[in-house]
Amino acid sequence: MNQKERIKEYQKNLIKKWFYENYEDPAESCPHDDGEYIYIYGGPYSADDIIHDEFDGVFPKTPINEVIEELNGECIDWSAIPKDDWYNNEYISPYQNYKDQLEQIKEILNIQVQNETENAFYKMIYASIITLLETYLHDTFVKKVYIGNFMDTFLNKNTDILNRKYTLCEIYKQYNLINEEVQNYLSDILWHNLSKINMLYKSTFDVSLPSFGNLIKAINRRHDIVHRNGKDKHDIEYFTYKKDVVELINIVDNFINELEKKFENKEKNLDELAELLDGI
Repeated sequence: MNQKERIKEYQKNLIKKWFYENYEDPAESCPHDDGEYIYIYGGPYSADDIIHDEFDGVFPKTPINEVIEELNGECIDWSAIPKDDWYNNEYISPYQNYKDQLEQIKEILNIQVQNETENAFYKMIYASIITLLETYLHDTFVKKVYIGNFMDTFLNKNTDILNRKYTLCEIYKQYNLINEEVQNYLSDILWHNLSKINMLYKSTFDVSLPSFGNLIKAINRRHDIVHRNGKDKHDIEYFTYKKDVVELINIVDNFINELEKKFENKEKNLDELAELLDGI
């Protein structure tokens, strides 16, 4: 397998991993009536629509189209995965998932690329690191809301969900209505909007994000890579080199490690308070 094929397979594997983490054959979990599946977790979804919406502009057309063809060969109508099972799995750590993916990116960085493909190669990796950050922030938030007893706090602080109106028919049809509304709301958030995410973390967990000024610059650069092929709003193209990717890895890693430390300290303080109260 040559270098170009290795890169394409890596891109396909990333797309598939993301897809299988979020969607499944409805036969896995959906009830059915008169031979028709009832998509209580969302759906039916088309792999074509889902993959294009998520990855157009991030990866080239060839790996995207090949993955879509392979997924269509498995199933035409997909269901969202019932997230409750995922959130209740205490062994899954968003932080560990982040670390595992980061190691894969570092391995990819060791690939020797030719000068004429260097800019395109490192732009792809640069954009994927910001996506990795977004995934960590989303997964960490959702995990803590669902299994960390923060659902009440989140709902009480979130007027977007609290103020929604439902008919009796909607409540009857969707027995898992609150969970579905929360999942949809969190899925629609732009997790690279760090100012909003900071407020969300602060209001729900009483934990603020670490300083993210350097990340804002990197996120804006990722926007230019994805939507303008690396050119800024003045049509000036900025080349992306390996050193830029390494620098971004360090910024993101320091940010996430510091956030993890904040949660550790928060939990430690709560444990110490609980022990103190027990002794009274």
